[in-house]
Amino acid sequence: TQLELRTKWPAAAGGVRKAVRYFLLLATGKAAEREQEAAQLVRFAEASVLRMLDFVDAVADAALNDDQAAAETLPGMLQVYTCVVDDSPAVLALFKEALGTASMFDDMNGVFLRKRSKLSDAVWSMVEKVRASFMADDCWRVSPPAEAGGVHETTRLMMNYVMLLWRNEGALNLVLQDQRQRFRMFLSEHDDYCSSSSSVADLIKNMISSSEKQLEKASNFISDPGLRYIFLMN
Repeated sequence: TQLELRTKWPAAAGGVRKAVRYFLLLATGKAAEREQEAAQLVRFAEASVLRMLDFVDAVADAALNDDQAAAETLPGMLQVYTCVVDDSPAVLALFKEALGTASMFDDMNGVFLRKRSKLSDAVWSMVEKVRASFMADDCWRVSPPAEAGGVHETTRLMMNYVMLLWRNEGALNLVLQDQRQRFRMFLSEHDDYCSSSSSVADLIKNMISSSEKQLEKASNFISDPGLRYIFLMN
């Protein structure tokens, strides 16, 4: 919904936010008899936001339980993650500005942090699944020998995936910061070095390095030495 508002009516997203803030301030800026109306409005806002955030649990659970479509669904998951990260400060600001809602603000902040963490876990799980699928030995077989004269199909698919990662660098860098400890363990297990940073560049470097090793292994099954070198150059 927020993406649609931004695309179709760029001013609408800010307009909705300003409207809610206006009614909050209108309610809380009056005398004590208006406090009840303000509390009702805040509770309505809380219920609405929590209902929308149920969607986060649904897509995260679906992603975590799906081992087949990780590469296809990853862009959508990153969009959901970006929405939560980008819009949570504005939503929380509404609760912070309302009088007498300190505990509600803390509760909502906790909810957003948990949702972000769950989405981050789901995205990282999908990244690991996609990498594992690319690194399977069956994906790198060279058969028949005529295939050795071109670029290996798995190389094409993997580089398309690398471009996908790079196009979503901003959101993925945030995910990798959330998953810093798991990402460093991942690098130490699958690479010759352990980077001090947690960036998409490190993830891409690891994938390319691993694919090069797989291509070298695959080339050993090509009996013709000349064709083997052509295969590796391609």
